[in-house]
Amino acid sequence: MATDLIAIAQHGGSGRARVTRLAAPQGQSDRDSRDDLMLTGPIAVVDDDASVRKSTKLLLESFGFEVLVFDSADGFLGFDRPGAVSCLIVDVQMPGTSGLQLQHTLTEKGNKIPVVFITAYENAASREQAMQAGAVAFLSKPFSEGPLLDAIRLALRRRHDRGGTS
Repeated sequence: MATDLIAIAQHGGSGRARVTRLAAPQGQSDRDSRDDLMLTGPIAVVDDDASVRKSTKLLLESFGFEVLVFDSADGFLGFDRPGAVSCLIVDVQMPGTSGLQLQHTLTEKGNKIPVVFITAYENAASREQAMQAGAVAFLSKPFSEGPLLDAIRLALRRRHDRGGTS
């Protein structure tokens, strides 16, 4: 039985994201995609764009993940249990505290949540800064489920290898 996958495409400057259902690769189901993941808590998505938060949440939930969404880095920093989060998917450029500043603040507090950056405004300096600070991946919007799931898989392995602690 084929399982559906979801692809996300952000429409130009409209700020809208389109969620499209695709057939799963032959012989692969959504369960196969997450069987090897050592999920110990929810995945948090931090993005100021409501359509990106919603479509990413739908995508990850379609794969069986628990997802928390935050509209700002400060909103995530105000969360009372950041150490319970298994993986953080965060936009680089947001009003107020940026994704890079969020990563720095979490590191200073000793919270080593694996971070996957997403951005519509990629530049080499931001990518280098994020990766040198320990980011798992740096994905350009629009992104599809394959690279995002690969990044989450790597993030969860890193978390597991560290003993699942923050």
